[in-house]
Amino acid sequence: MIEAVPDRKSIILDSRYTQGLVSVIVPSYQSKDTIAETIESILSQSYQEIEIVVVDDGSTDDTFQYLTEIFGEKIILLRQENKGLSSARNTGLSISKGEFIQFLDADDLIYPNKIKLQVEFFRDNFCVDIVNSLYEILESGKKKLPREYEYDGIYTEVSFVVGNPVGAVFSPLIRRRVVVSLGGFDESFDNYCADWDFWMTAFYRGFKFENISETLGAYRSSPQGLTQSSKLPNKLGDLHVQRRWAMYYPEKISSYVFKRYLCISFFDAGLYAANEKGRNHAIKLMLEAVRYAPFKLKLFLICACLLALITPKYVLEKRESISRLRTAF
Repeated sequence: MIEAVPDRKSIILDSRYTQGLVSVIVPSYQSKDTIAETIESILSQSYQEIEIVVVDDGSTDDTFQYLTEIFGEKIILLRQENKGLSSARNTGLSISKGEFIQFLDADDLIYPNKIKLQVEFFRDNFCVDIVNSLYEILESGKKKLPREYEYDGIYTEVSFVVGNPVGAVFSPLIRRRVVVSLGGFDESFDNYCADWDFWMTAFYRGFKFENISETLGAYRSSPQGLTQSSKLPNKLGDLHVQRRWAMYYPEKISSYVFKRYLCISFFDAGLYAANEKGRNHAIKLMLEAVRYAPFKLKLFLICACLLALITPKYVLEKRESISRLRTAF
């Protein structure tokens, strides 16, 4: 049996809004070096009906004072004790008044026509709730190729168990009714898995996704970023989201696809646990990986788990070759 997961920790949001207004929600923690450029990218939008809500999540780098001096009344600036990314987003949502919601992390950028193009798409497609876009990745200031839609921009039950098909949290623009229905972000998550859970739950509840095939923003990758730090919490978050998927689609937990990706997630979590937390925790996770592995790869996976327990650093270094698990099934 799949371990049960708690219900989403949601908040109550006001469904009333100012027509045409876009609320841009920017959570910030220790972001003094990047957030000014992020806010400038919002102020540079060709679409003018925008409110900018910045939530400082207990920063100690003087971000709050810095933003007050630079932007003053151009932004709505809130401060709370450190409660995490999901809580900061929810705090921003709780005072927002927009018909549409744009999430933007404090180190990312949106390009000048992003909001205009997506609002126009909504005006032409009333039945659409979430309109996604392409984005590019900036690493040390250098542009990389735009991220293409995984799964060809098609949102299905399977695409949400495999991973987050939406991509960066800023790439969509969404209608207010989505966040009201979901009650914001689940505050039991405090990493990128909160995004994955949010979009997956929106899909499960029947909200309609569409895509604009234009590059409308930039994700800035840095060694200090969340995804570059300890990977274990992220991998455990993957498992949490996949167990929630199983709660949404109980009739499909015996499917080959679900078992395959649950197996991969348990193996990845076990690998990072072996490297960061110790063997006992890693063994429990890897036993679950073997349990869910497709029959034809059980022996291979057992060998991979043993090797990871003995030499976790070596396996991490060779992880790309181990990742053939993802294509071998």
